[in-house]
Amino acid sequence: MKTRNRFLDVFRRDIWNEAEAQGTQAIKDGNQTTCYGDAVADASLYESCQREDESLLIEIYGITAREILSLSKC
Repeated sequence: MKTRNRFLDVFRRDIWNEAEAQGTQAIKDGNQTTCYGDAVADASLYESCQREDESLLIEIYGITAREILSLSKC
């Protein structure tokens, strides 16, 4: 989960130009791992209420967390 939070917060910082203290820590925590996109893992962060900024997820993947998880079951 640290990797996925890092991926999302780097996007927030670099693309949206919005840095948050919590996001900065998540980036530091996740720097030890790689950061390739994983829509299902990212969506699970929202469905489990670990993240609330779903507009970020929609910006990256073009669909909601629920839609991503639904498609992953196909």
